[in-house]
Amino acid sequence: MKTPEQLQEGWVKFSRVPCVEGCIDVWYGDCAHNPNSEIKPQWNLNSFVVFIRLDGKGEWISGYRGVKSFVMEMGEVSTSQKIWDEISKYNE
Repeated sequence: MKTPEQLQEGWVKFSRVPCVEGCIDVWYGDCAHNPNSEIKPQWNLNSFVVFIRLDGKGEWISGYRGVKSFVMEMGEVSTSQKIWDEISKYNE
């Protein structure tokens, strides 16, 4: 399994998981924070949430616990778009 790259854009630190083609970014943080916001709130709720985005662009969408492991495993044999399509079925 390939090791995800650790990146930062503004205040958002996230993991970029490589796939056969493309990548999926995974952010894990306090539920008071949203990686789509330009400014990080100064308070925490001490409860955590996961957000993901496709190929390093666009809006972050809500994910679920365990999605990073799922993407790392599936990324070895599938494209980011196919994985994204499967994950999106659970966000409808």
